[in-house]
Amino acid sequence: MSTTFTPSAPSVPTYDRFEVEVHPAQPLPANPFTDARLRATVTTPVGQTWRVEGFCDSDDGSLYRLRVMPTDPGEYRVDLRFERGATAGGRPLAAVAPETSTLLFTATASKHPGVVRLDPEHREHFVFSGSGEHYYWNGTTAYYLMGYTDESVIDASLARLARKRVNRARVMLYGRQYDRPWGQPVVQSDAFSMCLNPWPARFPDDPTLPEFDLTRFNVEYWRKYERMLAAADRHGVQISVCFFIGAQQLAVPFAMWSEDEVRYYRYAIARLAAFANVTWDIGNEHDFHRDNRFWVMAIGSELTRHDPYRHLCGVHNKPYYDRAGGSLTLQLHQKWDAGLSRELDAMRRSQRDAGHELPQIIEEFGYEELWEQFPGHRSAETRRRVCWEIAMAGCYQTNGETARTGTGVAPDTGGGWVTGRGDETMAMFDRVAPMVDFFTSFEWWRATPDSAAIVDYEPGTADGVEYYYGDGRPATDLSAQALVGPDSCVVYLPYGGRARVKLPARSGGARDGAAWSAISFDPRTGARTVLAPVESSTWMTPWTDGPADAVYLLERQGIAQKI
Repeated sequence: MSTTFTPSAPSVPTYDRFEVEVHPAQPLPANPFTDARLRATVTTPVGQTWRVEGFCDSDDGSLYRLRVMPTDPGEYRVDLRFERGATAGGRPLAAVAPETSTLLFTATASKHPGVVRLDPEHREHFVFSGSGEHYYWNGTTAYYLMGYTDESVIDASLARLARKRVNRARVMLYGRQYDRPWGQPVVQSDAFSMCLNPWPARFPDDPTLPEFDLTRFNVEYWRKYERMLAAADRHGVQISVCFFIGAQQLAVPFAMWSEDEVRYYRYAIARLAAFANVTWDIGNEHDFHRDNRFWVMAIGSELTRHDPYRHLCGVHNKPYYDRAGGSLTLQLHQKWDAGLSRELDAMRRSQRDAGHELPQIIEEFGYEELWEQFPGHRSAETRRRVCWEIAMAGCYQTNGETARTGTGVAPDTGGGWVTGRGDETMAMFDRVAPMVDFFTSFEWWRATPDSAAIVDYEPGTADGVEYYYGDGRPATDLSAQALVGPDSCVVYLPYGGRARVKLPARSGGARDGAAWSAISFDPRTGARTVLAPVESSTWMTPWTDGPADAVYLLERQGIAQKI
């Protein structure tokens, strides 16, 4: 009996997955996860060459898989090589001669938008590699989404996020917690667990002493994670694959840069990189447990070398403006509450000074209702205001819903940022959705923060404003913000009032007096009001009473409007 190499199909759509199943001949490897290797050289229709790793997908070594995600239509050549040896009692036995096979498949053009990439012309923003459409990042946290036993709950949660205009979720690949993590009403049961087990464990439900076999992988769990990724892709949701989180029980079960750690990352890349909708978070709060720069550079280089599709990659909680050796394509920050525009301006400046423009993401800015100084300190309304402040700073955000309605705790309809599940009593995403609609109505990626565009600002009253600093003080001293592009200008007034705005010149430098269309936009409801055209180089906004915030969009006439 010889080893068989079986293709999944003669053709697949672009950004789908072509799979090869490999069934080894006897004898099988003693530990199929360490004693055999499946890899391929893939030649694409446009002449690129990819090195792709396969993976063991069975406990006994009877099944290996290799996946290819085609990105261009046409014929692909896959030259496979399967190598194996065996061990017994620690003694190496004679290796079996390598076995090879060459397979061809055709990729057909699809409507899938592709992989989210950095925009090569505006590197603080994103485009889809297939459609060329720009991607407006509106994320949330769903750490223990994988803990639900009933996978229909996972699918329904992702579908709900998509309906709420959320297009990215942070989901743990490995995690462990006791009941009521971070003081939240989330309790484990037969229907939900916060002990996520990528490896086989002697005590899989023990948060601190599971006794993992780190040389093997729990293939059923990985298949479940893949089904979650496929469901998210159907709903148009990107998934940040979080390899671990520092603020949990047994944050990392292996030593830094050990064989076990490297094996974990390589196995994840081999299994998951062929999904178009993944990004990598190589360590959430990594600096709690790792020697920061060395570790980020080492693990980042593993991802760079082994991920043939170059998915976006970041590491949470500590910026590396030099990109830590070139592997990072995102900066993932944790900064809470009001006043972030000032810090983001400094972050963008530090990034530019390092010679690498990258998107700055506030990955956590204080979850809804979490650890409040008083009721309302981190309400849905205050989270909405944070989102606007971040967006007007030319950056993106990942928020998190309240866990108030619980998992395993009555009424057991939520879980929010802890579990990713929500119900219709939760309103934060609905408050943020108008902002997403607003920015995607014009070419937001061409606009950059420009404080000089605000000639002067006369705020309305800030008394009673529902927006607070981390220590609970009302945020009554914020400045007006402007985003200015070649043919657009956005004005954000944190307390209403009015501002005098300098409009951008044409690329030739002179302001030619051409008219601008103008609208006012209600950031709470999404309602818009058409204002009189503007024909001068400066403009005074209408007056509105505070403390409600106000938004205006001006576009040079002749620019198509979608709002």
